[in-house]
Amino acid sequence: MSVKATGMGKFKGTHVAWDEVEEVSQAKADLRRKLAKQDPLEFFCQDNPEPEQCRIYED
Repeated sequence: MSVKATGMGKFKGTHVAWDEVEEVSQAKADLRRKLAKQDPLEFFCQDNPEPEQCRIYED
């Protein structure tokens, strides 16, 4: 019996859409955890390596 014959064809797109929503939500949560662990100065220094705050001195 085909999906169309059972009337379930209209729900397939909805299922795929919810899968996408779940994936994006998980990726967003993962990014939040990663950003929470990272120092805000690191973000600044990645884009602006010249300021004194971003200089790295080696012995």
